[in-house]
Formats: sequence, structure tokens, C-alpha cells
Amino acid sequence: DVARNVVADGRSRYDRWMLARADAREAAIKPSIVVETVREWAANERNAASDVEGRSAAVAVVDLAGPEPSPDGRPGGAAFGALVHAVLAQAPFDVEHVALAELAAREARLLGVTPAAALAASHVVERLFGSELLARARAADRHGRCRRETPVTLTRPDGTLVEGVVDLAFEEEGRWIVVDYKTDRELAADGEERYRRQVALYVAAIAAATGSPATGLIARI
Repeated sequence: DVARNVVADGRSRYDRWMLARADAREAAIKPSIVVETVREWAANERNAASDVEGRSAAVAVVDLAGPEPSPDGRPGGAAFGALVHAVLAQAPFDVEHVALAELAAREARLLGVTPAAALAASHVVERLFGSELLARARAADRHGRCRRETPVTLTRPDGTLVEGVVDLAFEEEGRWIVVDYKTDRELAADGEERYRRQVALYVAAIAAATGSPATGLIARI
């Protein structure tokens, strides 16, 4: 036989353990970090009136598309967009025409798109690299003040960690210029406002990371 006070003490300790276990399980259900991609964050309409709205309104859309390479237009769709982005991410600013065509052909094979799409993508990138905007980026790059395909993160006031990849950012006279490449079809499919919010978030992240002012641009390619 065991004395009643011993049984009561054991039961009390067991009950406390059960309560602590329930509290621990309840706490573990709540995520310690909530992560969203910039694309997800910008697509959520509840964020339309967020504190980046002022920055969003300041994001300009610049037309770098120029004339189409043929009367039939150029390829479109997600695969072509991915191809153009892949070539833009890898091609040096001073890439030669032949090397650019070879790079586009290689990436086209990896993505399973046609040689015609590869040729069109090389035309798009070559035209873009000849623009005044990319000439400024090239000048910044010579001084180590240019970033391409750079991951960024920003902690929102509600604690959400938003992460994404910036297509191009370069520093010019103490200010960062943040550029996001978009095709006509991307802009038509998702709308300029969504992409403005996306770029505005990139601008906020880079300004917070560098302590310098930043400006956002959507480059229509």
C-alpha cells in the first residue's frame, strides 16, 4: 500500500506534465516564421493598401520592347519568358552577338523550346542591352555597383518574411535603380498594378538593406 499523500503528489505532477505538454503542442502549431514570395504577396489584394502603396505609385513602366523582330510577332508564353530571363541572367553586358545566340540556343534546349524562340530571345536581349537604361547599368557594373538576379528578403510589419529575386539593381549617384523585366503578355495577364506592388517591395527591401534611397522601374521587353 502507498500513502495517500504520495499518490496525490504523483497525480499532481502528472497533471502538471499533461498541461505543459498540451501548452507545448498548442504553441508548436503556430509557425515561428511566416514566409511568402514577393509574387504571392503582390498577388494578394489585401496588401493593395499596404505601406508600400506610395512606392508602388512611383514605379514607372519604361518601354524597351522596340519593334517586333518579324511581321508575325515573336513567341510568347511562360516558356519564352523563362528563356528570356535565363539569357538576361547569364549574358555579360558586353556579350558578342554569336556568344549571345549560342547562350540562347543552349537555354532553349534546356527549356524545350524551339530554335525560333531562341533566336527571338537573343534579339530581345541584344536590343535590351543596347538601351540607355542598360548602358547606365553597365557603367555601374564597371565600378562594382550593379547586382543581377539577386535574392532579397524583407520583414513586413506583421512579421511576415517576404522573399524574391531582383532582376537588376544598380547604384547611380547614391540612389539604387531597381529594374524588373516584364513582357507585354506578362503585363496583360497579371496587370501593371500587381507588378508595381512587387517592384515596390523590392525597392523597400533594397533601401532597407543599403540605407540608400531607391527607385523602381518595370522594363517592358
